[in-house]
Amino acid sequence: MKIKVKCDYCGEITLKFPYQIRADKHNFCNRGCLGKWLGNKRRGQKRPLFSDEWKNNIRLGALNKPQSLKTIQKKQETALQKHPLDVHYFDKINYRSAYLLGYFFADGCMFYGKRPENKFQPQRGLGFAVTSVDKELIDIVIKELKCFKHKIKINRPINIHQKVSYCIQIYNATILDRMFQLGLIPKKSRRITIPQEIKNTLFFDFLRGVFDGDGWISSPLRKPAFCIVSVSRKFLLQIKKRLNQFNIQPSLHQYSSGKAHRLCIYGKANIKNMYNKLYSKNVKGLYLSRKRERFYNQSIKR
Repeated sequence: MKIKVKCDYCGEITLKFPYQIRADKHNFCNRGCLGKWLGNKRRGQKRPLFSDEWKNNIRLGALNKPQSLKTIQKKQETALQKHPLDVHYFDKINYRSAYLLGYFFADGCMFYGKRPENKFQPQRGLGFAVTSVDKELIDIVIKELKCFKHKIKINRPINIHQKVSYCIQIYNATILDRMFQLGLIPKKSRRITIPQEIKNTLFFDFLRGVFDGDGWISSPLRKPAFCIVSVSRKFLLQIKKRLNQFNIQPSLHQYSSGKAHRLCIYGKANIKNMYNKLYSKNVKGLYLSRKRERFYNQSIKR
């Protein structure tokens, strides 16, 4: 049975179990009051670090202590000096940023930082990672974002069936906030949708990025097929509607496991039309060369 106790910060009445009262020296009605109490106690009344914006804007330092927004901005500036990055790359969406955004939708992952030791403190800020078996794609990301000093992590295969993969991580809050607005959210697999900024003129640049990450072309021994795999059925339906506007008729299938879907295009005419749409522009190296070569052999030469 819960017992009424008084919050040590705001004075409101809250309910707690007897074992919680015996275990805790102080009582608080929520984590907000705990944070304010800790801020006043650790720093004094003249320098309280806790505010109403603490939950959204505050970050944790190396010692799991809350930091002010000014110190966070200073650390970001020094981090940009050590590890340069084009933080305004996605402010204006053009054919280059549309391709990279599509590739991030396929192989990118927005994640939260590590949990601190103190469970009452918030998590570290957002981070973004891109992992690929093709180092060519990681080189494109580095070249476009101008993050030449960022380290590339190499993940060695555990067994025979795996391949060597390459990963690059980004922690800058400015570019991550913009990517978050464009739909790159944590646990995005089932919730992604085509951003409103992707107009019809930029759609095939965006789709080429998705194809380089989660697309495949059938082998020469089988009938020609162009496929894109995704867990989000809504995302593939949006792609299908866009393709219908360009007289390309795809079909949507579900895997037997029921966990994923694939968007497929069959027929020589449709595949040739698809190839011309994806690679008609002077894309200037914004593609995966091995997939383009195989696509060319299936659509043009065959």
